[in-house]
Amino acid sequence: MKDLFFKRLETLEKQYNEIVHRENEVAEESNGVYARYKYPVLTAQHAPLTW
Repeated sequence: MKDLFFKRLETLEKQYNEIVHRENEVAEESNGVYARYKYPVLTAQHAPLTW
């Protein structure tokens, strides 16, 4: 049971680090004034696991 918890925790930490450290890319579509980005700035996935 403990092993399952730690494996799940490791998976969640890996996913969290990938989301937080990924480079945001400028999207192709634009209105000419503002640049739109591919990934949202803040989502529920950005919340730290310790919360």
